[in-house]
Amino acid sequence: MTSSFVLPGRGTRPGCSWCGWPGDLGRRHPRGLSGKKHEIYPALLIFLLAALLLCHPGNAQQPSSSCGKSDISVTAAAAGNVVRGQREYVATIRTSCACPLKDVRVWCGGVEDSAVPLDAGVVEVDEGMCVLKRPVSKGSPAVFKYSSAVPVNFRVFNAAPAC
Repeated sequence: MTSSFVLPGRGTRPGCSWCGWPGDLGRRHPRGLSGKKHEIYPALLIFLLAALLLCHPGNAQQPSSSCGKSDISVTAAAAGNVVRGQREYVATIRTSCACPLKDVRVWCGGVEDSAVPLDAGVVEVDEGMCVLKRPVSKGSPAVFKYSSAVPVNFRVFNAAPAC
């Protein structure tokens, strides 16, 4: 069974409108397809491509491949209080990544001598390294107070995607 298709400026011609096979009588389609069976393949191809695009995140922030320590920012702002001769600060560790970041470790030499007790549910200090107790998510930063005689130079050491 062959169908017909319209060629611009040439009228109707028998054959396959999808691949251009002329549809000569007496010969089978070179791929063994004919009629409606053959015409379903373009629709199937479009459906599969649409499904692939919907399931693939595309150029949106790709969780595991593009998120890391470069997506972490650390700020410290003076809180205004002085505790035992040390100025109190509020440290905020946040991410710009859509994927939460876990195993966040930040160099924070000097925080271990803080006169203000650190929030043990947020951070612990291990040999000059601040280790966060929970992942950091976009819109949900880790915040803790500390005191120091001089401002601490925070540098991100590690962060891994948690998605």
